[in-house]
Amino acid sequence: LDRVEQFAQEGLVQAGTNHPGARADLLLAATAVQASRGQLASAASGLNEAQMLYRDLRMHGMRATALANLAEVELGQGDPVNAWEHGADALAGAIKASEILFGGSLEGVSEAVFQDVVGEIPTHPLERAKLEGAGTGLTDLLVHAGLAPSKGQARKDVEGGGIYVNNVRAAEAGRAVTTADLLFGRHLLLRKGKRTYAVLTVT
Repeated sequence: LDRVEQFAQEGLVQAGTNHPGARADLLLAATAVQASRGQLASAASGLNEAQMLYRDLRMHGMRATALANLAEVELGQGDPVNAWEHGADALAGAIKASEILFGGSLEGVSEAVFQDVVGEIPTHPLERAKLEGAGTGLTDLLVHAGLAPSKGQARKDVEGGGIYVNNVRAAEAGRAVTTADLLFGRHLLLRKGKRTYAVLTVT
């Protein structure tokens, strides 16, 4: 444990603030040693910093790990209320964001969670006027988002059942997309196949 702590502390000094991903990883190692030694206050402080770094880096899985460890430490400090308040909502949000990227439903998703998703996939601007009134054809938007090289290919993709709008399969290639389809009044989530995503954000 002494060597692990030594290496972690030396790494934290070298990483500083210029390498947030490495710093967060090293904090996980250092706080594991601190927790095992009963240094719970130090462990809680380090884990809180780690989860914030992972949040900023959009690393949902690692943030979930840091939050779970933080909740466990806070329980060890005899503070179950704080553990719940600090861990439950953020952990659920991190898991939900990961689920969305695997095709999960958007029902009940908060804008904060969706913003985490936006940070992980290609995002393209779109003029709001194009979605007003009758809207714009889905095939045009697929080309605009870079999910299809042409409207003809986009049509084939839709007809083949491989296109999703806000994680709901698009049934008709001729459908129009309007402002009513926007998430939080700003975003449109498009998916091709299982894992190829793009977000259109209106300007």
